[in-house]
Amino acid sequence: PILLRSGQHPSNGVGILCFGGSRTSYGINPLPFNVDPLLGTVNCRLNVSPDVTMFVPCTPTGSLDTTITIPTGYSGMSFFAQHVTLENANVPGQMSFTQGLELRVAF
Repeated sequence: PILLRSGQHPSNGVGILCFGGSRTSYGINPLPFNVDPLLGTVNCRLNVSPDVTMFVPCTPTGSLDTTITIPTGYSGMSFFAQHVTLENANVPGQMSFTQGLELRVAF
């Protein structure tokens, strides 16, 4: 299993894991995609294709932890993950986006 963790979120808040196979496009839309005009956020981008998304609770200490397992048949492939978190009212758009990361699978 692989642990993906981001921090400094609201205690017991709600986050979203975006997991996908691309960092360059999602359907016909190029990535990264600036979500600021849509959500009222500041400097937030969707950096990975959200092929799979799931809601995840934040911990009491404000970290967003998601654990994923990639089967051995995917060796040699890359996947991309990004956390999105619902934030307090003092954060523009009340959302934050991590930069995302690339997972290169090797067994």
